[in-house]
Amino acid sequence: MLFFKKKKKVEEPIGRGYIPIERVKELSSKGIPDNEIVNILKKEGFSQAEIDSAMSQAIRDVVAGKEERREELPTIEDLKKPQEDFEIPEEPVPESYYREISKSSPDDTYIETLIEDRVSEINKKISEMNLRYKEIEAKIEAISNLLKEIEAEKENEKINLENRISELKEDIRRLIAKVESLERVFKEALPALIESVKALTDLVNKLKV
Repeated sequence: MLFFKKKKKVEEPIGRGYIPIERVKELSSKGIPDNEIVNILKKEGFSQAEIDSAMSQAIRDVVAGKEERREELPTIEDLKKPQEDFEIPEEPVPESYYREISKSSPDDTYIETLIEDRVSEINKKISEMNLRYKEIEAKIEAISNLLKEIEAEKENEKINLENRISELKEDIRRLIAKVESLERVFKEALPALIESVKALTDLVNKLKV
């Protein structure tokens, strides 16, 4: 006869037996991220189901609290009423009033903390982009300055070359003037030289006779 053994069911962690909503609110009010809150609650013995329920309920409580506060805001008609309609308490506000407010503050800070985390990440990314933009802008400016220097050097070389060409042209003009002057002198002196040579030739011929 074969005996079939029944498979043992995988038992989920029992946990602490209650949903730690207040503990979640307390940790959230201190600015602790969600993943760290989960780790803390696990170390305190809560099961994953209890933690998930607490996180969900805490968010619903925060949203519900904000809706109630919106409903309690005065309307425009209320603001138009004369000031006599409002009763000013003569007795000082008890300290327990402020304690109640301080107890409800974690509800407000829970969502605000999440928003601040996201905004902080966005601001960090924007700062990094601005830094990179400034670096690129500085490189572009450096390249632009280098191009201006090269253009200035070429312009100076061009001016120097033009000045040198002008000097050479002036030298050529001076040499041409000297050549022309020598030609004039030679033309003026040539007839006299011819006559002198002719006279010397005649004298030599007479002496030979």
